[in-house]
Amino acid sequence: MSVLTFVDVLGRYLFSNPIPGTFEIVGLLLGVVAFSGLPIVSCNQSHITVDLFDNYIRGRFRRVRAYVVLLGTALMVAFIGHRLLMAGLDEAANDFVTENLGISRAPLIYVMAALAFLTCVLLLHMCWRGQFQSPDPHQSSGGMDDE
Repeated sequence: MSVLTFVDVLGRYLFSNPIPGTFEIVGLLLGVVAFSGLPIVSCNQSHITVDLFDNYIRGRFRRVRAYVVLLGTALMVAFIGHRLLMAGLDEAANDFVTENLGISRAPLIYVMAALAFLTCVLLLHMCWRGQFQSPDPHQSSGGMDDE
């Protein structure tokens, strides 16, 4: 995506000849890239988190809360996957294509739906196996603030 954008900008400003459809291609690839990272981020539990109340949550409730959050995330990702699948089916049934290049978006939407469902299955498996982390507010985050 970045190489395509770079070459398009060079073509646009140096030669007054941009690559046709770059905006569409980058837009389509952006969704696939975002959903490709979702299973990895979910398995590593490296989502962005806010720990406003972690100092007040103690003991067993911390583990229950982590389980509920993981289960809720799985349900939300399943909902997103379902909506993507319905959108892909709708686009395929109505022969929708991109405006400039005439590319069907349905296959890419199916890939994003499949990645969302894969993420959901992985999250449910983590719930079933109890493989979730209950955040410890006193544990090092590994960020720049630890130095």
